[in-house]
Amino acid sequence: SYIAQGIQAGFISGYPDGTFLPDKPVSRAEFAKMVNSALGNIAMSSEAFSDVPSFEWYYDDVRRAVAATYVAGYGDGTFLPNKAISRQEASVMLARIVPAYNYSASLTAYTDGNRVADWAAPSMKKIVGKKYLGAYDDGLLHPEDSLTRAQTAKILCDILDKETIVSNVTTIKTDQELSNRIYTNTVILSKDLGDEDAAFSNCVFLGSLLVQGGGEDTVTIKNCRVADLQVNKTASAVRVLAQGETVISKTTTQETCILETKSLSGGTFGTGFLQVSLGSKADTTFTGYFPSVTLTGVEAIARLEGASFDLLTVNTGGRRSHIHADGRSLITLAVVNG
Repeated sequence: SYIAQGIQAGFISGYPDGTFLPDKPVSRAEFAKMVNSALGNIAMSSEAFSDVPSFEWYYDDVRRAVAATYVAGYGDGTFLPNKAISRQEASVMLARIVPAYNYSASLTAYTDGNRVADWAAPSMKKIVGKKYLGAYDDGLLHPEDSLTRAQTAKILCDILDKETIVSNVTTIKTDQELSNRIYTNTVILSKDLGDEDAAFSNCVFLGSLLVQGGGEDTVTIKNCRVADLQVNKTASAVRVLAQGETVISKTTTQETCILETKSLSGGTFGTGFLQVSLGSKADTTFTGYFPSVTLTGVEAIARLEGASFDLLTVNTGGRRSHIHADGRSLITLAVVNG
């Protein structure tokens, strides 16, 4: 029934000879295509991999998966598109696309729970906790086994049935709190929001979150994953606060704004603003912890008020920029280019 549902939903299909091959392992590229088709991901990354040529059928789907930040390449610049995806690898990707705050299964309840790799364990706990992956009839998780086509169909059908997926462009004009959603398209905090507040809780943004409105109290992002955050509000400063189990993969600021982290959980799911880039004449105040901040545009201003940076980079384009740090702030490493 899951295979039939998947075919009807259009994210999986059979082979020209009339077979489906339900037990066939799924490759990394095939998994990306199925996920993108099921959720409706459209944004594409410009990141290139040496083994993903533009003429291959999976080229665009790999770019969509990278843009949505649920996959990444390897250290040698490859993606290994034809490599069979294991159940624990799939759990890592799935934990990046579904809201999973407050879900955590005990892996010690399974005899082979100790076979789950350390890098996959936090994600496996969440995905097993949400019941998208579970034990076989033998009571084992089989984390290192390849995920099959039939298993993928079931997982994605379950996600479509259980999750609230918003695939249209969403514009928010009024003060409100939104929770437990997967946004696969652009979300815009409109200028019409003015200086009012907005809050997101336990949401996943696979497209861009554009902040064009909101006040100093506050756009709150709590227990969320955001692929791409762009802060570009004119007139007055907007404050964006990251809390709890929140990861914002890429942030770009263009105007005056405040970025703050508070009570982050740390670890896999709570690193806050992973990479922040300041554009030309961006005036950004930082409070809290930030792994990496880059000044990319001319005359940018970074103000550290009780902030901690692991890495501050000033690119060649960041000439005539200014950095102000109070006595409570710390920059572990600063790199100035040009």
